[in-house]
Amino acid sequence: MTQIDDDKAAGLLARGNRLAAAGELGPALEAFAAATLCDPALSTAYGNIGQILAAAGQWRGALAARRTAWILSPGPETQLSLAEALAALGDPAAVAAWSAAVVFDPASPPALFGLVGGLAGRSARQSALRWGARLVRLVPGHAPTRYNLGDLALSAGLLGLARRELAAALVLAPGHAGALGDLANLSIAAANPAAGLPWFDRLLRLVPDLGPGWSNRLFAIHAAVETEAEFHAAAVGWAGRHPLPDSRPRRRCRRRLRVGYVSPDFRRHSVAAFVEPLLAAHDRDAVSIYAYAELPHPDETSARLRSLTDHWRHSDGLSDAECAARIRDDEIDVLVDLAGHSGGNRLGVLAFGPAPIQLSWLGFNATTGLGQIDWRLTDPWAAPPGAEAFFAEGLWRLPRPAHVWHPPADAPAVADRRGEAITFGSFNNPAKIGRATIELWAAALRAVPRARLLLKGAGLDEPGTRDRLEVGFAAAGIAADRLDLRGWAGEAAAHLEAYGEVDLALDPFPYHGVTTTCEALWMGVPVVSLQGGRTITRMGAGLLAAVGLNDFAVSDTAQFVARAVALAADAAARAELRRTLRPTMAASPLCDDRGFARVVEAAYRRMAML
Repeated sequence: MTQIDDDKAAGLLARGNRLAAAGELGPALEAFAAATLCDPALSTAYGNIGQILAAAGQWRGALAARRTAWILSPGPETQLSLAEALAALGDPAAVAAWSAAVVFDPASPPALFGLVGGLAGRSARQSALRWGARLVRLVPGHAPTRYNLGDLALSAGLLGLARRELAAALVLAPGHAGALGDLANLSIAAANPAAGLPWFDRLLRLVPDLGPGWSNRLFAIHAAVETEAEFHAAAVGWAGRHPLPDSRPRRRCRRRLRVGYVSPDFRRHSVAAFVEPLLAAHDRDAVSIYAYAELPHPDETSARLRSLTDHWRHSDGLSDAECAARIRDDEIDVLVDLAGHSGGNRLGVLAFGPAPIQLSWLGFNATTGLGQIDWRLTDPWAAPPGAEAFFAEGLWRLPRPAHVWHPPADAPAVADRRGEAITFGSFNNPAKIGRATIELWAAALRAVPRARLLLKGAGLDEPGTRDRLEVGFAAAGIAADRLDLRGWAGEAAAHLEAYGEVDLALDPFPYHGVTTTCEALWMGVPVVSLQGGRTITRMGAGLLAAVGLNDFAVSDTAQFVARAVALAADAAARAELRRTLRPTMAASPLCDDRGFARVVEAAYRRMAML
């Protein structure tokens, strides 16, 4: 390269830096790209390109630029940038990249933090804990680092570490909103939602307009209260913060309806297993599918779901008003919220009323409280007559279970069980295992003295969570040696294989499982489910009815125990269920994608004509 080219490259690099500092990122990007043409070995220009693309969320382009910068100039800074891009894309190579960054600089907090996150995401929790302890020793008085580590630990189910680090962050920064919110959410994860409410109250006094904080608080109330009426009152009170819009778009009865789905869970998530079969089976002559995806970090599931839509809109980074305006511009006829008050929801968007018909389905089994949402898509099992009193939305009952499910493609074969001792099991989120659930399950265990209970879920390998459950069961007369507590298995196949050790799955109460019930049935394991008066206590009934197990949906504790005792005593019945449940489920409404899609499309069409 000539001296002139070298000078020109340096000048373009300087110009790009000035433009970037002034916020003119497009021209800055052009200047940096021109600099690389003059000097293809100019690592700094590639690094700056990667920085701008990353800030814009264009992580694939950022990865390419950062990888080139690293090849040209391997070192702590370029290695760290490369690891960040790989992690943002969910690439498994991120862990090795973070590890290399730590080798370059063993005292780098960002590198250590990234390595801890990568290891936790791969369920290498013990390694994550060791590196996390090293990180804290390096920066013990840095509140953001203590908070970030606590937040990461919470998302990975490392509840003990999360509690310690979040408390430390709060001591260092008493008004740290993130730490307050995470401590509240930690209480939910530890199956003590009532304990989270004071944390939410502190958070919302500090940041009264924090929409996610209000929704998370409602999620905690939903799990803590005893009656649907209590939650309904709380949800409607929250909805009062969102006044009704002055107008809603007019209804259109066009031949091909535009249907929009709003969700933060178009990714590897339990919701995806229920929405994917509907998207795949939609009649494209009847509906045009729009997805509004709240996805900071899309994954391979996101890509698959995107391929099933006609229009894919990224909603992350948009305000509620901006996202609502986008939906209005798209002239959506039917807008379907898939999250309710679960994490990452965009209920604030629906509060603007951007579509003439708005409904709630799937992700949250109670009212949103919003009068702007016209319907709740449900079924007669989850919402029997009289349930209308507890919903701000109208109840649109489908003539079949309001779920259709895709079994994992890599699900193992159903395992035989012959001669083993009876094992009850539940692979539900441990946050659902509160006092009522422990008492219910303990009653079944007392009635079958030779039975054991296998529990598997995130955090069950945490000492604090294990202690809480062992103490709770001991108080109910069940010794710790009858409990088999296991942490979460990251891969679907390994998770499902554990059903080979279970004879009867026990539904939690009051918060029923849905995904876990479908998984158990697919693996040949029947589920006994206690039904109550709230929607969250009735989710099991429709799922069990769909596979002919109506008598496994019981109405009181005595029937729950009797069902467990009867199955434990009948080896032939257990073997027959294990042999027939998967083919029965495959032929049932729960796996009838096309039939479900036709019923849902008919419902959308009728809503549009009302």
